[in-house]
Amino acid sequence: MNSRDEAGSFGLPEGEKGEIITMIDFGEFMEVYTEQSTYKLMTPDSIDPKREHQNVPWVYTKISDFGASNPLVANTVIMVNEFLRQLYSNEDSNRIQIISKARDIKNVLLNYLLSLQSLIDNSNSEIKKFIENGSVMNGKAHAYFPQLKELDGHATDFLISAKRCIQEISVMVNFFLPLKSKHGRIDRLLKDVKTNHQDATMLINVLKEHLPMCEHIYSFRNAQEHAATTDAPLIVNNFSFENGNEINPPKWGIKGQGFKCVHEEANEILWFLITFFEEVFLSCVSLVFPTFPKYEIVFNENPVKKNPVRYRLHLSLPDEFINKEQ
Repeated sequence: MNSRDEAGSFGLPEGEKGEIITMIDFGEFMEVYTEQSTYKLMTPDSIDPKREHQNVPWVYTKISDFGASNPLVANTVIMVNEFLRQLYSNEDSNRIQIISKARDIKNVLLNYLLSLQSLIDNSNSEIKKFIENGSVMNGKAHAYFPQLKELDGHATDFLISAKRCIQEISVMVNFFLPLKSKHGRIDRLLKDVKTNHQDATMLINVLKEHLPMCEHIYSFRNAQEHAATTDAPLIVNNFSFENGNEINPPKWGIKGQGFKCVHEEANEILWFLITFFEEVFLSCVSLVFPTFPKYEIVFNENPVKKNPVRYRLHLSLPDEFINKEQ
């Protein structure tokens, strides 16, 4: 037997903390999730599909410093995998499409999180410098006043990532329901589902509930993208003074519609996106539950830190299957 055909093995590299929580098969590769990291594992056949070389090894590489303990990882790709492995065979093409889409969404959310963390860290650093130099004056002006050089870039990252996440979630619905087309806008998706799948009531209600926030995100992105040609552009203000002596944090808003703190609303949007993903997925996956055996979705009130998945799929056994001694 060639070495490439032998069973592969994977051990955590030296210095990696925690343990392997789960491994997920994406068809051409696998991902290994520890508590703190994610590794991509490629088989010899995925590296050399034409089998031109006999001794191609298994290969792994670290692709993320976020692992199963991160709620965005746990409640996207890990949750989806736990559901799908009870409903589909490992080789099922639909399973691979769904889990791959969940991976795409997870990656978008993590990019958003990285940008948000950078914004918060830079803001705290600027405020610290201002406090340390608060009594230093240059004439009548403060010698140092906080300003974020990459504020516009962060705003762009948030809105592009949020819009793409909504689009990816919308497209995911196609893997569960036959729709006329792939929709990037929730209002059009909702219209299609209401017209052609009236029995998908849970999904319809979820889309209705979250449509206003999706439209809010889209309006921000459109106001930013078309700022030069619209009468209501997105305005992003850096640190400023309020009431003469109070520091005002960076704020944003569409002209004429009020302003909110950037990092606070960006954080709200992030948690909206993960909740929106969860509820759309759960409402979709319930459509493919078999008549028998019966499954039920259970909310986990006390998720563990190393893998804080909030929803689980449980097999509900009929009374006659329950141990009579209980």
